[in-house]
Amino acid sequence: MNTLRVLAAFVALLALGAPASAADLEPELEKQALRLVELLEGMASIVKTAGTDCDKMGVDLGSWVEVNGEEIRALSRRMSTLSEEQNSALELKFKARVEVALEGFMAAGQCAANPKVSAALQAIGPESGGATEPQPLDETPLSDEIKAKAERVVVLMESLGQTITAAKGDCDVLGDTLSTFLDKKGQELDALIAEMEALSPQASEALDREFNDRIMQAVSKFEGLGKCIDNPKVEAAMKKLPM
Repeated sequence: MNTLRVLAAFVALLALGAPASAADLEPELEKQALRLVELLEGMASIVKTAGTDCDKMGVDLGSWVEVNGEEIRALSRRMSTLSEEQNSALELKFKARVEVALEGFMAAGQCAANPKVSAALQAIGPESGGATEPQPLDETPLSDEIKAKAERVVVLMESLGQTITAAKGDCDVLGDTLSTFLDKKGQELDALIAEMEALSPQASEALDREFNDRIMQAVSKFEGLGKCIDNPKVEAAMKKLPM
């Protein structure tokens, strides 16, 4: 399901704010981190400017990815190789700007079903080769088994969103309940998402058409993660996220 791949991108971006302990930064590393933050801010600005105009958002993000996609993928890969001490030092320096950018970027979730937005968001992932043209839609029939598994994924995502909302901004509570949820359901969710991602583009689009509204409602509740990203309990729980 393309919408789930987009959600995975959101979770990966949220993880950029995870803290560790302090360390000195090399000038070149700090420069690279600053550039990554600037790129995130650029994407957030595009999302904010487009508002609810999903077609405009898709076109503008697609153009942005064509110019900056390879750079942000390379920088993301570079950041993923850092030590905990280096990550902590970067977090201390750039945390506020990253959180603001991610909060703005989360608004793209409302347009995740738009083929151009979906393609652009997927293209920022470290494993992506860049933006691709959306696959043409057809009326591919879906088996009852696939529909049942997709329904289960959606139910789990809705439960995860409810878990985040129920914490009411209490980051310690969120960390505890999120950890408990993922201990019980994380492996199941991981396996189901892997099956969904193995489907053909046509089947994936068919599932998006059927379940997108519910997934987007769940995604809209994920903003609470960003506000608690520097909480140790939330950080530990997020490491259990299957995406």
